[in-house]
This record gives sequence, C-alpha cells and structure tokens, in this order.
Amino acid sequence: MQIIYNFIPNNFLDRFYIMGLIIFIVGLIFFIKYILRTITISIQRIMHPLPWYSEKLSRKCILTVVFLLTSFIGLIWMYSGVKLQQYQLVGEVSIAGSIEIKKISHNEFMGTFIPSYDNFPYQKISKVMRGDQWALGGAYIIFPSWLRYIGLKSGHQPLDFISKNINQIARPSNDYLFQISEKPDPMWNFLYKIKELANIEMVDFKLTAFTEAKQAKYEIHATSNGYIITRIGEKEK
Repeated sequence: MQIIYNFIPNNFLDRFYIMGLIIFIVGLIFFIKYILRTITISIQRIMHPLPWYSEKLSRKCILTVVFLLTSFIGLIWMYSGVKLQQYQLVGEVSIAGSIEIKKISHNEFMGTFIPSYDNFPYQKISKVMRGDQWALGGAYIIFPSWLRYIGLKSGHQPLDFISKNINQIARPSNDYLFQISEKPDPMWNFLYKIKELANIEMVDFKLTAFTEAKQAKYEIHATSNGYIITRIGEKEK
C-alpha cells in the first residue's frame, strides 16, 4: 500500500504530474500491445519451425523494450510530481508556518514547528535542544523560470531544528547539514549529492537566522533566498 501511496498526489490536476501520467499510460498501452505481438509471433515460429532470426520479431522486441522504458520513465515522473507537491511554493514571501520555543531548563528547550500549508509531509516538527540559540533548516529546490511551462515551480520544505551555543560558529559543519539533508525525498537528496559533481545549483539547504533560545512564538516566512523569522506576541518568561 505504501508503494501505491507514493504515486497518489494531493492534486491530480497538477500539470507536471499529468504529463508523467500520460507518459506512463501511453508507454504501458504500447508495451502491452507489442509484448502480446511478440509472444504471438514467437509461438507461431515455434509451431512452424522457421529460422531463428526474424527481422519482424526483432523489431517487435525492440519496441517492447522501448515502451517498457517509457512507462518506467512515466512512473518516475509521477513519483517526482507527488514529492514536489509536498513542497510549499515560494514567491516573494510565503508564510511557511509558526514556531513555538518552550524552555525546559536553564540550557535546554523545545522547538515546535507547525506548518501553515496542507501538503507538508509531517504534522509538525518537534525537537528538544541544548544551547543558547536555535535555527530551523529546510530543503530548497529552485527551478529555472522556463520550467514553469511544464509545471515545475520552486519550493521549500522545513526539515529540522539546529541549536548551538552563542560562542560557536554561526553555521554548523557541512557534515551535520548533510546528515539532515538525508531527510527529504529521494529526488531532492539525489540532486543534492550530485550538485557539485554536475554543477547543478537547483537544490540547497537553507537555515533561518540563529535566534536566542527564549520562550516565545515566531512566524516563519519563506522567500526564494531563504527563511525570515518574525517574532509574534509577547514572551512568557
């Protein structure tokens, strides 16, 4: 059931997903057509002994493989479309959600992120942290503007909290960020791993500004350049 769920989108009318669905259906129909013809011709040649080579049979076998690969490409396309719908689109400014920081002890606190959009793959992100400051990290995928014509739009997906002491460096080590980057979908993770090798700059891991670990509530705004934190309400302690 989980495998089937991976191919069911929240929005069936998404342009990118529909294109993948069409590719899959066309590939599947012609694959079935040519595999049946290949089997029929093979049986006929067995029933009536003929030379092992047949140009007609070879052509049917090649077309069978081609349309099998086409349907497989359609499946990958559909899967990518489903995963992309879990990203919130980023324009000039989008409200990603809210964060509540609660003090547990002198050097320990809990951060909770509650998303403001429906397609977020988790109900919320909660984490107990130690230190003086915190930040929220998220996966970004930035597509060139011309890819909008096939339904690909830039988006983000918050992943995890990060904490540090005030006397530490402003940004955690790359090893730690890479460990967190394992959380997004396989498509983003694949692009992240090969971005240096292939010089692809479509994906990145972005952090909010580090904020003092005081008990308070915040609103997180997502822009194409990263996250912005806005304090809301009054601190309780």
